[in-house]
Amino acid sequence: KQWYQRRVREALSNAGVVTVVCEEASQVSERELLVCLPTSTLHLIMIGDHQQLPPFCNIPSLADKSKSLMSRMISSKYPYTSLTEQFRMIPQIAELLRTTYPDLATRNLDGRTLPNTYIRSPVLWWNHDDNYEYKGISPSNEPEAEKVCALARFLLLHGVEEKCITIITGYQGQVTAIHDILKTRVAQKKDPGKVLSIQIRTIDSYQGRENDVV
Repeated sequence: KQWYQRRVREALSNAGVVTVVCEEASQVSERELLVCLPTSTLHLIMIGDHQQLPPFCNIPSLADKSKSLMSRMISSKYPYTSLTEQFRMIPQIAELLRTTYPDLATRNLDGRTLPNTYIRSPVLWWNHDDNYEYKGISPSNEPEAEKVCALARFLLLHGVEEKCITIITGYQGQVTAIHDILKTRVAQKKDPGKVLSIQIRTIDSYQGRENDVV
């Protein structure tokens, strides 16, 4: 990886690149970004959200030190510009983020149609007492996975298209558990094959994406 970063830096420097744009800058560690910057850089534009996911580090002892240049500059009171309007979330979801984004406004969503889920509220809280267990390197919770699959089945039966549904979870182990349950039910002909088209992702991998029902 370091060899590749040096090659990228050399190529950009030889090309005389003076402006570099870094997307998802809050997820790029400081050392990774600096290694890639060409010596010809005069203008660095970093785009991202420093209040969301930090750079990934699989070494626990170094996790606290894996900080993005963007986060370091903002915490050092370096001036930056922040967006204050969003148009992806319905107002009921945007309101949940008010403590993190107090000035966030929602653009008029008139004309945007969402599927009828036959659920009274656009935001549903479903509490349960089932616990996660480690059966490998990533935890899973089969009772919770069964509940999630049942809810997805309910939505499909009420006319919501599978492409409009996404299931997200905090653990890869739970992604696997949900996949396994759906595949088993399809094999037993308890569910239609289209349930396997439902997107099932971890929160990290789904960041920046959207769907009608999540």
